[in-house]
Amino acid sequence: MLPPIIFSGGYTLKNKSFFYNFGYISLFAIFGTLISFALILLLTIGFFNQGMITDLNNDTINLTAKDILYFSATMCSSDTIAALALISSKAYPKLFSVVVGEGLLNDAVSLILFNDPVKVNIFLLAIGYLSYCLGEIAGVSSVISMLASGIVMNHYMKHNMDEESLKTTTVTISTISSITESILFIYLGLSSWSYIGDKSKISYSFILLGFLITLIARFGCIYVTSLIAIVLTKRKWGLNKYELLIIWFSGLIRGAVAFALIINVENQLNPVITSTILFIVFFTTIILGGFMQSFIKKTTETMDSSLKVKENNLVLLGIEIEKRKLKSVYNASIFRLLDDGFLKSKFIFDYPNKQKIFKEEKKRNLQQKIDEYNQLKQQIEQFRYYQYMDSVKKWRIEVRKQKIKKR
Repeated sequence: MLPPIIFSGGYTLKNKSFFYNFGYISLFAIFGTLISFALILLLTIGFFNQGMITDLNNDTINLTAKDILYFSATMCSSDTIAALALISSKAYPKLFSVVVGEGLLNDAVSLILFNDPVKVNIFLLAIGYLSYCLGEIAGVSSVISMLASGIVMNHYMKHNMDEESLKTTTVTISTISSITESILFIYLGLSSWSYIGDKSKISYSFILLGFLITLIARFGCIYVTSLIAIVLTKRKWGLNKYELLIIWFSGLIRGAVAFALIINVENQLNPVITSTILFIVFFTTIILGGFMQSFIKKTTETMDSSLKVKENNLVLLGIEIEKRKLKSVYNASIFRLLDDGFLKSKFIFDYPNKQKIFKEEKKRNLQQKIDEYNQLKQQIEQFRYYQYMDSVKKWRIEVRKQKIKKR
């Protein structure tokens, strides 16, 4: 069930935003996930040694090292789909990109055919499945293989398709991914009854402690890694406190991937481990997912009304524009030299003629960023003016009160 979900994530990814924010994404998805795993592992062992994980009869449950390791690994997998549906990619491009990329890599760590959309769909799915098979044969991670395959195909093959084929393939792959997730959640609902009817398979204390561990581990994944990165790099951090809060909250949900991971080994583990993960998936998906809209709306409104955030975004946007100008002049990136000078000419049909289109697109993107910078600068000036007028108004009211008192 996992391959279609992972492949869809890689294929529908917005590559430019993904690789531009890859530093933040890899920090949270790789280093942050390792910190999250370590925290979950240590806290679970600690609670277990204290005898706090008990069954419904208040007897201590015996968990093996294998049970705890599988529980820790599974609870590292987050589901950010609910948050992505509520974050505007146009209004908050960096935040959206980090949430998408972090969720995608987190899950991974736990040509031209006569312009025929049907044939293109079959070809894409065949190539995706082939990468999965090659990964299995080579004895490496087939999930990572499919993710890489989806990203590479998105980067090169979309330039070999017409608009109709591109839309059709994107919708088809996304639909297959959605159907797969739906099947997983249906199975989740059906399998939960086998645990609800057997009290020996349920531990309310472990469910509560598991959720508490998830909160703490997610905090370590986002905030501790950010603090370490700021200390080590000693540069201006591109994510403000509101964006970090949204990233933290959106990653608390444990969804289809966590469930798919645990059902593959449920016969090898204590049933309490499986039931705990099932109930945490239920709770985080339904309850936290239900609060997601109001939480993101409230947080983004507060963020948009903050002058300090606007000024910080202006500085970061200015740095981004200068970097893009330097890249267009010096083209210093080794990967960009390899990509533009060799790979694209081999994988993109009629590349010399399409090169002009790519250059014009880069110019448009740069101009769009400059316009965004000027617009944000104007907003800050207006914001300061309104703050000034508000302070003047308050001062006048205070002066009038003083005059009335003197009379």
